[in-house]
Amino acid sequence: MSEFSVLDLSTEESVLVLTAVYQASPERVFEAWLNPEAIKKWVKPMPTCETVVLKYDPHGSGEFAVHMHIEGEVYGYFGTFTRIDPPTRLEMTWTWDPTPNDPYPETYLTIDLEPAGSGTRLTLTHSKIRSLESREAHSEGWTGSLTELNAYIH
Repeated sequence: MSEFSVLDLSTEESVLVLTAVYQASPERVFEAWLNPEAIKKWVKPMPTCETVVLKYDPHGSGEFAVHMHIEGEVYGYFGTFTRIDPPTRLEMTWTWDPTPNDPYPETYLTIDLEPAGSGTRLTLTHSKIRSLESREAHSEGWTGSLTELNAYIH
């Protein structure tokens, strides 16, 4: 297997753009985003995270809710699928579970897939992020998840 990396192409404080090339078809990569059993295995910022899918309905305006258990803490997020165009584009709202002192605004996640040689180039765009610090944290988390996705599809 060739070396895998995730590149951060971000240029704006409120927008995270990551890209990675997978040695798998667009259909295979896209399916990993739609399958709740797959989500449990790869949407995690680090291998020790346990991902629990509470709701995952990737159809029309279906909703999702997920908890990540990391070092004794639970981080939850939820949202709505807003566009599903297999195997090239997936769009959804994304909101972290708020805490009483830290409500989190709704953000937007777009996944674009295109053929790249014998594989697939994935571009993840996470927009409406509230600060540079938050973008950096999202970059770290998504980089971990996209790396786990590479392991999952192989």
